[in-house]
Amino acid sequence: MTAPAIGTACILAGGLGSRLGESVRDTPKPLLAVAGRPFLDWQLELLAGQDVRRAVLCVGYLGERIEAELGRRRHGIELVYRYDPPQLAGTAGAIRGALDALGEAFLVLYGDTYLRLDYRAAWRTFWESGRLGLMSVLHNQGRWDASNVVLSDDGRRVAAYDKHHPTGAMQWIDYGLGALQARALRDHPDEDDLAGLQHALARDGELTAYVATRRFYEIGTPAALAETDAFLRRRRALRTPPAGAPPSEAAFTAYAESLDVNWSDDLEALHEESSRDHFLDVWTRNALLDSMRAFGPGDPGVVLDAGCSSGYLLADLRARLPAATLLGVDLIAAGLRRAHGLVPDAQLLLADVCDLPIDDDAVDVVLSANLLEHVPDDVGALAELRRVLRPSGIAAVIVPAGPGTYDYYDAFLGHERRYARGELAGKAKGFEVLHDTHVGSIIYPAFWAVKKRNRIRHRTPSSEERRALVEADIDRTADSQLGALTTRLERALLGRHVRLPFGIRSLTVLRKPA
Repeated sequence: MTAPAIGTACILAGGLGSRLGESVRDTPKPLLAVAGRPFLDWQLELLAGQDVRRAVLCVGYLGERIEAELGRRRHGIELVYRYDPPQLAGTAGAIRGALDALGEAFLVLYGDTYLRLDYRAAWRTFWESGRLGLMSVLHNQGRWDASNVVLSDDGRRVAAYDKHHPTGAMQWIDYGLGALQARALRDHPDEDDLAGLQHALARDGELTAYVATRRFYEIGTPAALAETDAFLRRRRALRTPPAGAPPSEAAFTAYAESLDVNWSDDLEALHEESSRDHFLDVWTRNALLDSMRAFGPGDPGVVLDAGCSSGYLLADLRARLPAATLLGVDLIAAGLRRAHGLVPDAQLLLADVCDLPIDDDAVDVVLSANLLEHVPDDVGALAELRRVLRPSGIAAVIVPAGPGTYDYYDAFLGHERRYARGELAGKAKGFEVLHDTHVGSIIYPAFWAVKKRNRIRHRTPSSEERRALVEADIDRTADSQLGALTTRLERALLGRHVRLPFGIRSLTVLRKPA
C-alpha cells in the first residue's frame, strides 16, 4: 500500500527549559533567538521543506507567547495549539490531549530539536511497517549523549529503548523524530511520558526503526544552544532567489536558468555512466578529499562542491563528514536531480559559479573537480570562490592539464582549455598557493602519446564521430586494473609529499588569507 502524504506533525513545545536558566525567565524555550530568529521558526521552515503542511503545537509554559509570535500559519504550515492542563500530564499526556487535532497517525518531535533527515522516507517506513510507532535512531556510540537504543538484528525495529537506564549494549540513540498511531496512546493509558510509551512499544515489538545519518542539533543547554546558533548562522549564508528566477524544485533551489552553459543533459548522462567508478575519477575525488587535510584540526562545518554534477563527490563527502553542511552548485538540472537522489540532505543550487548565491566568508572548504575548464571567465569564477570562503578557508581545484594534449575528447566535453603547469595557481589572485601538483602522473606518458596520436589521426571529426570515439575511450579505460594500481601508488607518493611535475589533471590547493 502506498503511504499517504505526511498528515500532521505534533511538536512538543511545553517544557520549562530549566537548564537554560535566566534566558527562559520571560521567553519560552522554543522562542529563544537562534541565528537571529525564534528557534521554532527554524524548525517550522525545516518541516515545510519536508512537505509537512499542518502542525499541532502542544504548549505549556508561556504558551500564549508562542501563539502570539507564530500565529496560525508559518512557512505555509497551518498551526493548531493545544495547551497543557493545569496539572502537568507529561509528554505522552500532552499528545493524548491533542488527539482530537492530530488524527489517527502523525509525526511527533520536540520543539527544541533541529533534525536533518528525510521526514518523508521516515513516514513511509512507519506507514509500511504497520506498527504502532516509529523511532528515528542514530548510530551514536556515546558521541553526543548516552546511547539508549538496541536495534533488532535486521536493523528494522527498536528491540529495546530505555532513556533513563541505558546499558553498555546500547550503541544507538533516540534521534528525536517519531511517529505514532493514536491507538498506541489508547492502548497504554497509564503512560504519561513519551519515552515511557516508546519503551513499552519497543518491548511489545511495535516500534519501527528509521536510521538517521547526520548528527542532531538542539537547544536544551547553553552549550547546545551556542552550537546550534553557530550551525544555523552558517545556513543563513544562502541568499533568497531574486525576483524572476526560474522555479525551484524539490531537488534544488534555482537562481539561474539552465542555459548557455558549456555542458548538456546529454553529456551529463554520459558522465553519469562513466565517472562513478572510472579509476581516474575515483582518484580525482580522493585527491580532493585528501586535500582537506590542509584545513587543519577539526572538521569543516560548511563544504561547497562547485560543479557537483551527479553528486558522487558529495556522497563521498557525506560519508567522511556526517555532520557538515554540504552545498552543491551546478548549472545542469538533470545532474542536480541525480545528486539529490544520492545525498538528499545536501543543499543543491542551480547557479552560476561566477555569481554564487552565497554570502561572503560563509564556506569553510571549496572543492571543485573538472569545472573551470568549462567556464569562459575562470578568473572570475576563482574570485567568486575566494569571496565565499571564510578567512583561512581552503579551496582545492582539479582541472585538465596540458594544453598540447587538447583533442576531440576535450572538444566533445566542451572544454574551453586545458591548463598549463602553474596556470591555475597564477589565476588564483588573492589566494595563498599551498600545493600545485598533478594527478594521473604515473600513466601520463602513455596518456600523452595517445593524445598526440589522436590529434594527428582525428583532426576534424564530426560530432557523431567524436561521440563514438569518446565512448570507446571511456569503455577501453573504465575497468583498467593497471590504471587503478597506478592511482593507488600515486596516492601513497602524494601522502609522502612526492609530487611529479606532470599529470593528466592539475590539482591546486589554495588558502584564503586570514
